[in-house]
Amino acid sequence: MKPAMSVPPLFPLRRCGPWLLLLLAGLALLLPGFATLPPTDRDESRFAQASRQMHEDGDYLHIRFQDRLRLKKPPGIYWLQSATAGLAGSGWANPIWPYRLPSLLGALAAVLATAALGARMGDGRAGVWAGALLAMTVLLGVEARLAKTDAVLLAGVVAAQAALWSLYRSHREARPPSLAAVHGFWIAQAAAILVKGPIAPLVSGLTLLVLGVVDRDGRIWRAVGPRWGLFWLALLVLPWLLALNSATDGAFLAESLGRDLLAKVGSGQESHGAPPGTYLMLAPLSLWPTILLLPPALLWAWRQRAQAAPRFLLAWALPVWLMFELIPTKLPHYILPTLPALCLMAALATRPGEAATPRWAWRFGVGLWALGALVWLGVVGILPAWLQTLDGVTLALAGGLLGAAALLLYWGRTRTALGLGALVPAGVIMGLLLPHLDGLWPSREVARQLERLGVSTPLIAAGYTEPSLVFWTGRETTLVSEGRQAAQLALATPGRPVLVNARTEADFLAAVAAGGAKAERQAEIRAYDLNGGGPLRLTLYQLPGREAP
Repeated sequence: MKPAMSVPPLFPLRRCGPWLLLLLAGLALLLPGFATLPPTDRDESRFAQASRQMHEDGDYLHIRFQDRLRLKKPPGIYWLQSATAGLAGSGWANPIWPYRLPSLLGALAAVLATAALGARMGDGRAGVWAGALLAMTVLLGVEARLAKTDAVLLAGVVAAQAALWSLYRSHREARPPSLAAVHGFWIAQAAAILVKGPIAPLVSGLTLLVLGVVDRDGRIWRAVGPRWGLFWLALLVLPWLLALNSATDGAFLAESLGRDLLAKVGSGQESHGAPPGTYLMLAPLSLWPTILLLPPALLWAWRQRAQAAPRFLLAWALPVWLMFELIPTKLPHYILPTLPALCLMAALATRPGEAATPRWAWRFGVGLWALGALVWLGVVGILPAWLQTLDGVTLALAGGLLGAAALLLYWGRTRTALGLGALVPAGVIMGLLLPHLDGLWPSREVARQLERLGVSTPLIAAGYTEPSLVFWTGRETTLVSEGRQAAQLALATPGRPVLVNARTEADFLAAVAAGGAKAERQAEIRAYDLNGGGPLRLTLYQLPGREAP
């Protein structure tokens, strides 16, 4: 394939036209599947259900999932989701998409903020292209569709780093720092802390540390105005921290800092441990299709590291990536704060007039892009067949898009090729394929069966304790681990349906028989347990003659 030494302008930069087009392109990439993908296990469902209960109860200090306090994360994301929860209506069957709105808006804000920062580092065309690259990336596309913290956090990170860039440039040019940039930096830090604790300060702190070392100038710390930082953190963060910690009798700090943050640093938490290098190995998938431009972009940034913008972006991306590689606990979204810096490098490196990048770097990027394309095509072809759901239309569509993207890439139409390829994970997989694969969403099928049966009493579930089941069936759902417990509850509270995992079924039926009753099978659900990693068989029972009127 022909390596493109530079990428031609996407469109003339005139007034607000490019920014509007960038916003529309972001919506086109992030909206497919936004409302139709079911609630996922497990974090999204916990966040959404806790936010629903916060909205229903009007209690904005005690964060609860059912009757259990949820103290691992600050309340910011719950406040945002509870503010949009009113759009979902009332009742247990309300949809998931209102709880995802903060994530979508956060992702779009991050895209536009990245574009604005790119315009200040280079020019408007480079900025818009950097924002477009961020919007295309699979990792941001996934987080924009989940009711979690990370897309909102990213908006705060980019805002803080944009202010930090202004302060760093002023410091290098021996100009007094902009007071607006100082205030913006700390307000963005405070907002990000309210969403996900110390992640944004870690990103900015590592950036400042590396810049101070490579510039041999520790005075950059003074440019950010630490005294103003104390003021804004005391004003915006300290009150809720004290109120929440007091409302939970000191449990919040012990749980969020001691059992969540420090546990992730010290060991692989919740079976999410992985060795260093994991994120690098996953990059052809998580950073696809932008991965094509990253090898030449990183090489360009390293060669141009004496200049302010490449140096700042390297100091932003590399230490943060390395930190997450070294931390034992690993989840794909942890490296999300590095994506804007990588996309900005790619956009600046491909500006007209930049020094040519060696062909081997472009070929390496094309190889990584092709590897990711093959994997995504395999997902479209293999996943439906594995779940015994024939879907030739989506396979043909994905193959056609990737084939056309490969041809455009060969002809040197890099931007069009990347945009066309991005439609495969964004549109075909997340928009068309995944929402209709019933075998991946057992909780949704349970809710459908309960609706078919006309059951209005709370569900009892034995051996299947996924948070998505609570979101679908309501906060009164009772989750137990053993079939005998489920049988005792069913006998004591007539009329409640019972969902039984295959491994607890024998104990449940034996306990029901011992209680002088007989369980009547109503439905059977076969699916794949995304968290347990194996086939799943759930059976829905009722006790005849004991149903509620």
